[in-house]
Amino acid sequence: MGTHLPIEENASDVYTREVFKEFQLEVICSTDTCKSVGYAEVDGVEVTVVKDSIRKKSFNVEYNPGTQATQCSCMMFERMGFLCRHIVWILSANGMKTIPVDYVSTRWKKDALHFRLSECDGVQMETNSSADAKEVAMVKLWSEVHSTIGLLRGASETEVVNLSSLIREFKEKLLPYKKDLTKQQEFEQILGCPLMTR
Repeated sequence: MGTHLPIEENASDVYTREVFKEFQLEVICSTDTCKSVGYAEVDGVEVTVVKDSIRKKSFNVEYNPGTQATQCSCMMFERMGFLCRHIVWILSANGMKTIPVDYVSTRWKKDALHFRLSECDGVQMETNSSADAKEVAMVKLWSEVHSTIGLLRGASETEVVNLSSLIREFKEKLLPYKKDLTKQQEFEQILGCPLMTR
């Protein structure tokens, strides 16, 4: 470990080696280059201005202690899929020992491939035994959709339009189940993580 922060050790258990190395650099920089230069509280959300001495710039970090929702104006999580040094600094200052589950992108986890390769073009492959049946079914569905769309590369425009119409019809049949969701909740469901508001 490059620091004494428990969040770094947690990351080493969760992330792949390559992503951990990148995240580890953010953790190290959070202790060496970040400091608070301003603070305000707006509607229960703590807004801290964090100065980054390497980038020679300050960033606004929003943190909700109740929900652990956080967002940084550098937008690194949105671009890269792992937390920036500014958020790590805030989480550590708030006593967080692990990365909040909403900020661990599945694609960077050690077991991401294990889940994704449960089926490929109808061939059953090894799956993670801890995966629940719904997760395995969702992975298989994504595989089916992906392979079906791949078949359209040599198809005519009419065939592409027909499949698109079929998918739209099916989506409309599912809408009654989603009628209680707000637009934001629908996006969160699609993305698999909460949307951060500024």
